Amino acid sequence: FATTEEILIQLLRSEDPQMRLIAGHQVAIASMVNPTASSLAEFLSSGDKHHRQALAEVAAFGIPDGEFRDRCERYLTGLFFDVDTDVQKAASGCFREFTGDDIAGFGDLVSTFLDSPAAESHGSDLLDALVRSTGRHDAVTLRACERVVFFDVDTDVQKAASGCFRE
Repeated sequence: FATTEEILIQLLRSEDPQMRLIAGHQVAIASMVNPTASSLAEFLSSGDKHHRQALAEVAAFGIPDGEFRDRCERYLTGLFFDVDTDVQKAASGCFREFTGDDIAGFGDLVSTFLDSPAAESHGSDLLDALVRSTGRHDAVTLRACERVVFFDVDTDVQKAASGCFRE
């Protein structure tokens, strides 16, 4: 990593957004396997939209891997709350990586997602994972459905529906 670090730093500062995204992917991948790259990954998490999107895409892809899980989960929980919807979408993609009953081991991640702005526009990623799951997750499924349906209906219907559940 030491031989490519300076080049990656230059690419992360490029005026070309595509170059920043590509360099961000490389830095995020390197940070998963090389502790020296961790500081650059932290730079990504506070960088521009392309840096954060790259980190979200790599973390989403790496989440099922036990070796990288904690690091990926830490990044994703912050990126669900990102101001940019492309970053939120990339982070929400983590649920597409789940197979079998993977979702059972990610209660905190799912809960954080459902409390985040990312769930408003990308809740279907979680719903699809729940449909594919080989286990039953009734409470999570109900909460995810309520969250997605709540944001898919118009505001007047939301207000009327919320009044029904207060009693």
